[in-house]
Amino acid sequence: MIRNTGNVARWFHWGLALAIIGMIGFGWWMNHIPARADKFFYRSIHADIGYVILLLTVLRLAWRVVNATRRCRPSPCAGRRSQPRQPRRRQSGLLRCCLARRHD
Repeated sequence: MIRNTGNVARWFHWGLALAIIGMIGFGWWMNHIPARADKFFYRSIHADIGYVILLLTVLRLAWRVVNATRRCRPSPCAGRRSQPRQPRRRQSGLLRCCLARRHD
C-alpha cells in the first residue's frame, strides 16, 4: 500500500467518512419515526451536525492545499518484469486450447 498522506489527513478522511455514514443512518431513522412533537428537534440536530461536517470538509480541503502530498519513491523493481515469459505463454496456450474446444 502506498502511503503518501499524513496522519492528520487520514484522521480527517476516516472521521468524515464515519460521520457521513452516521448522518445517513440518523436521517433514515429520523424520516421513519412517527410524527411526534420532538421531530423538529431531531431535524435541527441533523442540520447542526451537517454544518459541522461541512466545516470539517472545508478544513480537510484547506489542509490538502497547505500540505501537499509527498511524491512516492520509485520502486526498485520498477523496470523488471513481474513474471517470466514462459508461464505467460503456457497460460495463453491453455486459454486458446480451451476456447478452441468450446467452439468445436
